[in-house]
Amino acid sequence: MLFRVLGPVEARWRGRSLPIGGAKRRSVLAAFLLQPGELVPLDEIVHVVWGPEASSTLRNAAQAHISRLRKTLSLTPGVQISARSVGYVLQADPECIDLHRFRRLVREARASRTARGAALLYRSALELWPDQPLADIDSPWLSRRFGTVLEEERFAAVDGWVEAELQLHGYDAIVARLTGLVAAHPLRETFREQLITALYGTGRKAEALAAYQQARHYLAEELGVEPGERLRKVFESILCVDRR
Repeated sequence: MLFRVLGPVEARWRGRSLPIGGAKRRSVLAAFLLQPGELVPLDEIVHVVWGPEASSTLRNAAQAHISRLRKTLSLTPGVQISARSVGYVLQADPECIDLHRFRRLVREARASRTARGAALLYRSALELWPDQPLADIDSPWLSRRFGTVLEEERFAAVDGWVEAELQLHGYDAIVARLTGLVAAHPLRETFREQLITALYGTGRKAEALAAYQQARHYLAEELGVEPGERLRKVFESILCVDRR
């Protein structure tokens, strides 16, 4: 069994996708997958699907979605949604949920005693994250509760991977990954700092300096501020090396 929330929400069994249903039911499944083994109150499911202002009269509709999910998942061994007095609990091996495999790999990477081991583990973790979490559902409630946390977990894993690759002089791999991330998240100075370092490491000094100037211009235009201390130090270190 494989559940996915790091991208379109999906449940797969024996190589095929299970018929979970439409966006509302996938939102319900996502709420359980993000909290396996934890009690998810019925009122929370109502908020997930219809928003926090939804009427309590929708509890029956929420229970209908859960009932259909329970029926679908009952065909797979080791997975079930159990009823409790005020809600439901998803019982499943965390290893069958991509998010929780990602977290386990990140923990192992942080505990690794070598840069090479850490880089491999971080890379395996990030390969589980091909898209935006919950990419095919529209649940503002889920996005508010989990979106920022998940994004920061991903960025922390990228940061750990980059630091390991820098120790290994894996500059080309860093440039390939961070170029897209800088474009998608231009205000994250850490990504820009690491990209500039990697560009310079590959011998692309002019591109590294240009990347700094682009960062400086963007921050001035968008926020009216100068680059932070770490980003400035990377730029200054490149200039110092070249003056020797």
